Amino acid sequence: MAAPVTGTPADEPATLVAALLAHARAQPDKTAITLTVGGETASRSYGALFDESRRFAGLYRAAGVARGDVVLLFLRSRIDAYAAFLGAMLIGAVPSYMPCPSPKQDPALYWAAHAALFARIRPRAVLAAAPDLAAMRANGLHDDATTAMLDIATRADPLPDGDIILPSPADPCLLQHSSGTTGLKKGVVLGYGAIDHQVRASARALGVTAADVVVTWLPIYHDMGLIGCTLQPFTLGQTVAALDPFEWATDPASMLRAIETHRATICWLPNFAFEHLARAVRQDAFDLSSMRIWNASSEACRRATFERFAQRFGVPLERLRTSYGMAETVLATTQSAPDTEVRELVVSDTALRAEGIARPPAAGEATVAVMSCGTPIDGLELRIIGPGGGAAPEGAVGEIAVRGACLFDGYYRQPALTAERLIDGWYHTRDIGFIDGGEVFVLGRKDDLIIVHGRNIYAHEVESAANAVPGVKPGRLVAFGVPNAVLNSEDIVVVAECDAPDAALRRAIKDGVYQATGFIIREAHLVAPGWLTKTTSGKISRERNRARYLAERGSG
Repeated sequence: MAAPVTGTPADEPATLVAALLAHARAQPDKTAITLTVGGETASRSYGALFDESRRFAGLYRAAGVARGDVVLLFLRSRIDAYAAFLGAMLIGAVPSYMPCPSPKQDPALYWAAHAALFARIRPRAVLAAAPDLAAMRANGLHDDATTAMLDIATRADPLPDGDIILPSPADPCLLQHSSGTTGLKKGVVLGYGAIDHQVRASARALGVTAADVVVTWLPIYHDMGLIGCTLQPFTLGQTVAALDPFEWATDPASMLRAIETHRATICWLPNFAFEHLARAVRQDAFDLSSMRIWNASSEACRRATFERFAQRFGVPLERLRTSYGMAETVLATTQSAPDTEVRELVVSDTALRAEGIARPPAAGEATVAVMSCGTPIDGLELRIIGPGGGAAPEGAVGEIAVRGACLFDGYYRQPALTAERLIDGWYHTRDIGFIDGGEVFVLGRKDDLIIVHGRNIYAHEVESAANAVPGVKPGRLVAFGVPNAVLNSEDIVVVAECDAPDAALRRAIKDGVYQATGFIIREAHLVAPGWLTKTTSGKISRERNRARYLAERGSG
């Protein structure tokens, strides 16, 4: 039986607040953050960032916020959003960034979900701009005896230096809310020690230093945007060049221009962003030579996507890295090795899907290729859970479990869910994968597994094949399984947005998925643009779109 994969324990952690204070004193003029929105760029040095954080700390304290209280921040892209978050930490409060409603979201669903979230969390304060505060009050979320609704434009005296609380590693630092692909958002409680351990272990695995410059368009309410592109750089004393997420989506080349302008060296991106950049950017000449690390995380990575991106922009493949992570381990759980191409493993398709084993293919056998996510970062152990609940041998497919120094402290005010997922110190991720040669290969979510006549396929595999079909709008489709009561199995459905009904496109999607995967699609359902529901982090919600599909057919 394979032993758990593990790294080396890291040094005793400091805390983010202590690091920020040190940077403000040692390098007050170094740029901490620049943010470009609507063609305008604003910036904060480390000294200015800390001073602004003290002013927000004074605002919170004047509103009655105390140590351990939760502060929710509903803020759009604005330079003072960073200090507003950090200011809560200076008085020992627990901040949490929340997404503001977007035009593509159903307002009734958005406000109903956040009313339930408020009821569970019971925040001591909510910070937002005046228009968003007005929308909250109009939808039943308002000031009461326990929650102060604060306008970000309100000015207050800065917190005196002597009143700054320097937390211990065991203290709660922040709440990270899930993107809500299934059910109500979960508040992941992250302590200062866990965050510091993650930041420094991840930095060692990536090989980054204070001299690196991070470029990002990721929203700061998402774990990759918050930890990898904000709190890690602030802890290490790096500079961040940030863009508005919605503006990047419509102008992906803006990120490449930012790399040129700021001589950026590292970014974190989901796989779809590499595809979007390769397909959507028309300009040819970009100087990306400063970039050392393009780190892919958040979703399954594809070798073909890496190759398209590398060829399109002249990026060496060894600079493209992969990582597997989650909010429950702060961010990264594994990281691929530096200065080498990410390993792709080709295994028997039949053995993987029907037998749950990753083995080399026999002669003439159908194959499937999976990209490595690397090895666990320092201080984390990872194992595969077998059918009996124990550790499975190398090559066996099962649920991934993880434990170690940067594990979360539980789900906020959700003891039953915490007990369900944290068992004997191991966090059961509900992700499915296997280990080969010490490297972790992630196949998909347990919840997204579709079983067709005893053969397994993951929804993202179907989506990847369908996205490659000419005429499909990349990233504007979803796949899921629906019950087949006659055969006591599941059928695969693909729902894709298109401008007009197109029988030829339906056939092309069915044929394309079959040719790529060997699985038959029961229906390629074409819908109008805007039909599909996305989460706050921009992911297509399979559960919600499946429910809508079934409801429209009277099966929900």
